[in-house]
Order: sequence, then structure tokens, then C-alpha cells
Amino acid sequence: MLKPATVILDVLVTLLAFQHMVIEGPKAIHEGNGTLQLFITKNANEKQRQAVVNIFIGRAKGEGPFAIFGGTLKYILDPQYVAINSKVENFINPVTREEQDTKIQLPKGFIFKLADAVKTKVMRILTPNLNFDDSGKNAFYSMVEFKGP
Repeated sequence: MLKPATVILDVLVTLLAFQHMVIEGPKAIHEGNGTLQLFITKNANEKQRQAVVNIFIGRAKGEGPFAIFGGTLKYILDPQYVAINSKVENFINPVTREEQDTKIQLPKGFIFKLADAVKTKVMRILTPNLNFDDSGKNAFYSMVEFKGP
């Protein structure tokens, strides 16, 4: 019996731009009609790039949300291989003016169980097919595990 090849993805940074739009505005992911744009670190090799794409569009199957998300997409845009520099800041307590290490814990979370809550300094995506600017808004970031079949 052949053992599936292992592709190490431990240190890859991937930004998922996942937008579900209809004419009147954003919808919930499960309602479909979504557009996906992946931004993958340019440091990824070809095998890593293909593995990340397959995971995020649901082609890799396995456990977790990605196997389900693929079925909600109407458009899958070509992935972009870019330098990814994230700029976020901790929340500031309005009374003490001290930085707050803020986390959100979802013991039964679908996408993540624990995430850091921050405010973006810059979060802007401008492409020919997908554009938004969420600079200065609240955001979450988390390590996400994928377990394939």
C-alpha cells in the first residue's frame, strides 16, 4: 500500500480573502456565491503552494472547515504568491492606556478554537477581481490545523 506524500506546511503564511457577495451586499458563507482569493507567501515551494491551494478549496478533503468551504464558492481566483507583511496592534485599554492581550476562545469553534483579537493597522487587498480595505478594523488571527485523509 502506498503512503501519501507528506508536504511540510508548518511555517507558511497564507492570507485567505474569502468574500461572499451578492448585489445587495455580503452574505453568510453557507449561503454560497463566494469568491476566493488566496495570497500565499512567495517563499513557498511548488509542492507547498499546490498543497495550500488544495486544502483551501476543499480538494484535499480531510477534517475541518476547508472541505466544506469549497462547495460554497462560485469563483476561485488564481492564487497570488507575494510577500506577506501583516501589521496589527493590540487593543488599548481606554482607561489605563495599557495594551491588552485579547484572545477569543471558542471551545467548539468550527474554524479555530483560540485566536488573538487585534486591530489592523493595514489590511488592504486590491486586485482586478477582489478589493476591500479593512484597515483600522478588528481582526482575528490564529494557527489553523489541517488533518488530511
